[in-house]
Amino acid sequence: MQQFDPNRLNPSFSARYVLRDMLGSGGFGFVYVAQRLCDGVEVAVKFIRKSKVHPNSWILDSDLGWVPSEVFILKRIQHPNVIRFLEYYDDDHFGYLITEIHGAPWTSSREALDSSLNGSTGPVSTGFPSPLTPNSCEWSQSSTGTYGCPHPPSVDSLASATSPPISPAQSLDGDPAPKKPPSLTRKSSRDLFECIEQHQRFTEDQAKFVMKQILTVVRDLHALGIIHRDLKDENILINERFEVKLIDFGSATIVAPAQPVVFNSFQGTVQFASPEMLRGERYGGIEADVWALGTCLYIMLTGDAPFQSIQQASFGKINEPRCPLSNEAVHLIYWMLCVSPHERATLLDALSHPWFYC
Repeated sequence: MQQFDPNRLNPSFSARYVLRDMLGSGGFGFVYVAQRLCDGVEVAVKFIRKSKVHPNSWILDSDLGWVPSEVFILKRIQHPNVIRFLEYYDDDHFGYLITEIHGAPWTSSREALDSSLNGSTGPVSTGFPSPLTPNSCEWSQSSTGTYGCPHPPSVDSLASATSPPISPAQSLDGDPAPKKPPSLTRKSSRDLFECIEQHQRFTEDQAKFVMKQILTVVRDLHALGIIHRDLKDENILINERFEVKLIDFGSATIVAPAQPVVFNSFQGTVQFASPEMLRGERYGGIEADVWALGTCLYIMLTGDAPFQSIQQASFGKINEPRCPLSNEAVHLIYWMLCVSPHERATLLDALSHPWFYC
């Protein structure tokens, strides 16, 4: 595999940008912060390994030529909750996808977080949920079972729930972070996963504010015929005002809007994959996206993953929440995580659910 050399980049890119810090990496590429030389604005640069892009995932763009489908899709999306495409460059081995930067550089320091959220003179704007703070909750001693849907078990027994929630074992956009001197060090993450991991879990009001944005943008993408297929907390950037943007469309696909489409190849991340995907069955991309968002909602509200194993997820055996949740929240979680895709909540079901209005 070709090694990345930051000193041997596309000359046109190097004339406009200088690399700063690394934001993250994965099997198909890695992301750096770069500074635009003409105005000092920071951007994100995703270096996509061309050798990792499937032959069927190259699309001819009228301006850029042959590009990875992720570039083609992002270039055509203008949505407040999708990361904004800026430019694209490439060389023999890498594609350079340049987007805006979004999200707060989340840290485990309580003082730093509180300062970021509250500012120096008072609390966060009353137009948004209150700042993230750890919430204590107790273990529930009830046994975990397999539940039907859309009706989950009663949560009366969870009301007495007292040990702190655990962070997700597996794996909140806005103002750019302050500029740093030139270096290629690792920068704090800006995603939902890191925020929850460092700060345990959200209140229900905070989760409602975030989840409504995510459900809305995924609904809008589906209406355009775009199915993300890798929805997870690490692909959702979030800032100190709880505004979110979706990223990483490397597994996304374009289909005819409003037409039922099924897939037979696994895409995405195992921990967020629906039972039908895990069992190797043909699956609907829309139904699989809903399952992934149900997993995200569970993690947001509990700080834990809903399943301990692939086998458990395959049969929809959800871990009983370890902290007290409203009946409405539990109902929505179990409906979105219904093992049967035909009985699973739709995006419209979720968006109109009573939990958002209670």
